[in-house]
Amino acid sequence: MMFLLANWKSIIAVLATAVLAYGLHALDVYRLKDQQRAALYEQSTVLMNSCKADKAITEGVSHDYEAKISSLNDQLAALGRVRPSSSVVVQPSLAARRHDAAASTAKPSGQDAGITSDALFGFARDAEAFRLQLMACQAFITETWKVKGQ
Repeated sequence: MMFLLANWKSIIAVLATAVLAYGLHALDVYRLKDQQRAALYEQSTVLMNSCKADKAITEGVSHDYEAKISSLNDQLAALGRVRPSSSVVVQPSLAARRHDAAASTAKPSGQDAGITSDALFGFARDAEAFRLQLMACQAFITETWKVKGQ
């Protein structure tokens, strides 16, 4: 107890120094947190703007692709209404290969019947759809590189 009474000024000075150090530390932590909040807000704004730009590119290319696919489907539907379905012979029938004149005039049947024009139009539609899809992917990549390459 004598020690406390004799050194009370020193003890108060140490306690005051500890409180001051804690206060300065708390202010520094608050300042750092505030800087981090500002940096995170700025980063989130940049990322949101980048996301909006990417979304605009995607929507533009997607709408263009959808319009081309719709146009292709309309063209093929109109073509299907104009031309009736028919059959294309892929290979001559066995009888025709034997040079049998009477059998070669008969209509092919079974495996020799060939491919229908509807199947060919369907194949052409699928091929054109894949081509348009590839072009849309290329357009997306090109537009993305234009924006990102700034």
